[in-house]
Amino acid sequence: MAAADKREITEQLNSSHGSYELVVSPVVLGLLGVWIDSKLDSGPWFAVGLAVFGVVGAVVKVYLDYRLRMAAVDVASRAARDEREAERAVARAAEAAVRAEREAALAAELAAAEAQSVLTARSDRARERVS
Repeated sequence: MAAADKREITEQLNSSHGSYELVVSPVVLGLLGVWIDSKLDSGPWFAVGLAVFGVVGAVVKVYLDYRLRMAAVDVASRAARDEREAERAVARAAEAAVRAEREAALAAELAAAEAQSVLTARSDRARERVS
């Protein structure tokens, strides 16, 4: 059996233990209550009380496990969102750097064109004077 299959089976068993707790806890505690009732020669009070206690305890445990898992999922989703935001910020910074380089290149090209234009204008004026 592959490691991934074993991991999946383990995760499924771990996630299904709540259903067993919901059944086993009240049954075991109910049987304990029946035994106590038989020893004390009382009515079914201990059996009913302990069975109810088992149900309430199992429901509370399942609920708390659920809250714990949801908190872990929330932390993981926030971390993933923060990571995506950081990646976007890096991408925006890289785009800004590329844009700044392009602007610098265009400014240099414009300065060279203006310088060429000034030189051309001067040479045209010099030719007009000579002619």
